[in-house]
Amino acid sequence: MTIVIDPGHGGRDPGAVYQGYREKDQVLAISKRIKEQLNYKGIRCTLTRENDEFLSLLDRADKLRSIKDASLFVSIHFNASASRKGTGMETYRVNRANRAISEQSKRPQELIHKEIAELNRKYNIRDRGMKEANFYVLRNSNKPAVLIEVLFIDNDMKLIENTNYYFEVATSIAFAIEKYINN
Repeated sequence: MTIVIDPGHGGRDPGAVYQGYREKDQVLAISKRIKEQLNYKGIRCTLTRENDEFLSLLDRADKLRSIKDASLFVSIHFNASASRKGTGMETYRVNRANRAISEQSKRPQELIHKEIAELNRKYNIRDRGMKEANFYVLRNSNKPAVLIEVLFIDNDMKLIENTNYYFEVATSIAFAIEKYINN
């Protein structure tokens, strides 16, 4: 059984950018920590990208489908907003575009969301809820899949600067994945 962690963006696609923070770098750092923690617990984990390389959405879906023993796909992202009102964390699973995978994704989404929301209360990061969407990497997944918008890079970064947040959020996600596997 392999967990596939997808650090969003990469290479020529920086994702959201704010005051020197680039989404692609932040999500890769978190994803590497998740992998490290899962591997330490004896859970096989792979990343769709290990460095700053560009992968198309199709490449990401193809990589997932190529891993025969993949059991869960988790895509890590940061959000951004044009206004100061955009804050918080949200998680997604696919909508009716892939109903079978949506149902299979409900439990891991709940576990992951709960763990991050609990951590985020400590940092006053808003819980924007569990949602469904027709994102490409979710609808083209052949396994349960969750996309996490960890926080808003422009409005929430000031809440986590000079903290161990990345380590803590990676630990929360790894813990939720471990719970999902063991139940």
